[in-house]
Amino acid sequence: MLVVGAGIAGPALAYWLSRNGYRPTVVEHTRQLRSGGSAIVVKGPAIPVAQDMNTLPQLRELATRNRSLTLLDPDGRRILQIPLTSDGAPTPMPAWLGGRRNSWRRSSTTRRRSSTP
Repeated sequence: MLVVGAGIAGPALAYWLSRNGYRPTVVEHTRQLRSGGSAIVVKGPAIPVAQDMNTLPQLRELATRNRSLTLLDPDGRRILQIPLTSDGAPTPMPAWLGGRRNSWRRSSTTRRRSSTP
């Protein structure tokens, strides 16, 4: 079975296909996993899915704990800063940035040899 795209959904789909007896191959347009990208937030129904995949401890370890959101103008000057917590504690919804997300993808889906076009 061919899974096109090695973002978040592709490797997760490949994991579940493999777990259910299929032999998926994940292909990606780029030759290497990207080190950047938007952050993702795992919450709600995604938590039990990550638990079922046995990846929740690693996701927690790789998470960045944002305390505020800062908006900058094109010159890099701060326009606005929004606190994400009221008590200075880490936000309860961890976010994973591109490079950290790639680390999780590699470890959670590379139990089989990967294929590239």
